[in-house]
Amino acid sequence: MGWRLLRRMEKRGRANENYEKVVDEVYELDSADDFNAFLLAFKKKGGITVERRGIFAYYFTVESVEIERRPPMATGKVQAVATITLSLLKSSEGLIPPWELAPYSFRVSTRSIEETTTRFYPGVGDITYGRGLSTAVPLTNTAGSPLHGRSSRALALVEFSYNAPLSSFDSRLFWAAHGKINRLTTTICGMTFPPRTIRLESFGASYATETVETTDAAGANGSTTWRYYKIDVGLLANPRSYDQLFANVGTRLYRNGFLAQIWRWTVGGVARYGTYGEYRESGAKDGEPVGENVSLDFSGSAVSPIPTYRVGTPFEPVDFSSLGLPSEAPSQWRVEVE
Repeated sequence: MGWRLLRRMEKRGRANENYEKVVDEVYELDSADDFNAFLLAFKKKGGITVERRGIFAYYFTVESVEIERRPPMATGKVQAVATITLSLLKSSEGLIPPWELAPYSFRVSTRSIEETTTRFYPGVGDITYGRGLSTAVPLTNTAGSPLHGRSSRALALVEFSYNAPLSSFDSRLFWAAHGKINRLTTTICGMTFPPRTIRLESFGASYATETVETTDAAGANGSTTWRYYKIDVGLLANPRSYDQLFANVGTRLYRNGFLAQIWRWTVGGVARYGTYGEYRESGAKDGEPVGENVSLDFSGSAVSPIPTYRVGTPFEPVDFSSLGLPSEAPSQWRVEVE
């Protein structure tokens, strides 16, 4: 049970925005029963492969793989032809481990999202910002009545892959940060993001190996096998910040530890607002409770003559430095605008 490589043929190449080549590899399988195992063992799209040419090493990403199984021969053996498209990632004089390569498969596209929240993390400009709050708080006006935040916006989806040695990757860190935003300024793939401007949208990690031929100083041939994780990351970048403005409006005021209905009346043709008790004290006769939201001041204890806002985000800000995301620029850029 098993298979072996019979021959490898480089069919054609392309020198466009990337250097690509198409390779055919012909394998001989001991029997048709080996095809499933052969298929599962083959390097997948997005993986890394290395070729030695003298002292130079050429690193390619696998762009596509198609495998054709030929009919069984009289001996019971089967041939399988793998057509592989490879894209040049890097060439180097001598070998370097995959985790020292720059990020690859880098792609930027746009995505439209809609956000709705009833809880948020106060941001710069909010009345409660800087009070040591580390957990989400109810999204309310400053009087304490609930607000509902909803917005739609176009964001940049940044996707890339990189490799990490087995000893330095902990998937639990990514699970803990999934769906959260950066609390501090961070540099990823050569791009610097201010606080609260990127969100970890997706990630995946797969175990990978790569074996390459080596020659030592004495001229003896051997091989080196690298074992590592291939990590795929998706980030949603919001240049305007994930902090949002939520209109600080309501129909009640916060007075003496309680919520009081807002009343409206006029004095000399000028509208006044306050509690029912203040309306009675004014001597006006045209008072009525407000039926629609009005702007509150930052304390929530009075109506504001100008609009005021709560400022914050529904996404928890965390320190992205613990994720170990690559800071160096990718080897190739791809930007798509929809």
